[in-house]
Amino acid sequence: MSKPATPSPEALNEQAWALFRKGDMRAAEQYATEAVRRSPELGRVCPLPEIWSLNAFYLARTWRVAEARKMFGYVLENRPDDLYAQEGYLLTLREEFAQRGEGRRGRLLLGVGTGRSGSTTLAKLWEAQEDCYSSHEHPPRLAWGGSRPRFEFHRRRFDLLRSAFGFVADVSHWWLPYLDELIDAMPDLRVVALRRERAATVASFLKVKGGRIQGGINHWMAHDGSFWTRNAWDECYPDYDDEDVADAVGRYWDDYYAAVDALMQRRPDNIRIVPTEELGSDEVQRELLGFCGFERPKLLGDLRLNQGAALDGQHMY
Repeated sequence: MSKPATPSPEALNEQAWALFRKGDMRAAEQYATEAVRRSPELGRVCPLPEIWSLNAFYLARTWRVAEARKMFGYVLENRPDDLYAQEGYLLTLREEFAQRGEGRRGRLLLGVGTGRSGSTTLAKLWEAQEDCYSSHEHPPRLAWGGSRPRFEFHRRRFDLLRSAFGFVADVSHWWLPYLDELIDAMPDLRVVALRRERAATVASFLKVKGGRIQGGINHWMAHDGSFWTRNAWDECYPDYDDEDVADAVGRYWDDYYAAVDALMQRRPDNIRIVPTEELGSDEVQRELLGFCGFERPKLLGDLRLNQGAALDGQHMY
């Protein structure tokens, strides 16, 4: 007896749409998720973000605000300019932490670095501290050339969280172009810049992104998608006109840390540069946390997260 044929991703997608139109959100999400799992290319047309968004508003109306906030976050990962999801997220965030009291003005902490530089580890270190809300690459992502509406969402998110926590932290490479503006608005802001050795950074990016291999990801050079795979995160990096992707990544490292060094000259009280290779040191962690303002720092030892992973990092929000 022959086995029944496995539905194709396209067929699963059609079933998801049909269930979605009938209002059966749970089943529609299951079909849509399976369709995307089998064929990521379908993510551009699959109803999954719409299903997430409707589910999030339903959860918010039933006061399951923490679940709703997480689901709005999933939407913003896929559709960073979705204003309904942005507003829904902020509403649920306000409700979730309303009991912590208004009127506080916690300190903002931001971690920067090229990527492949220990950002997940830094976010986990901050997360372990008392009265600190820490996130990592919190959506929506910011484009390198500027994403003003998305940036304003983050500004509002920070303001809400600073009224509820003593410290609010996010670690994302994309903060670098916005740091002067943020420090002007919040003079007590603290920035930790992680700097991994140049050759190791380039090698790590090439390894996890497969940038020299057909089908790999190349964030640093404009391309038509015929050799390298287009990726939603391409917008988060500058483009270079080098012929070799390794040279482009190297130039990115050079430009990034030239900007970090310039910021250090302008804002010496607001920024510390930490070599990634030293982040596991108790002494370095103690100094870093003291600079941030933690009176009773909790050290985590030699954490080294996200080693060799193909993702940009573990997203925390």
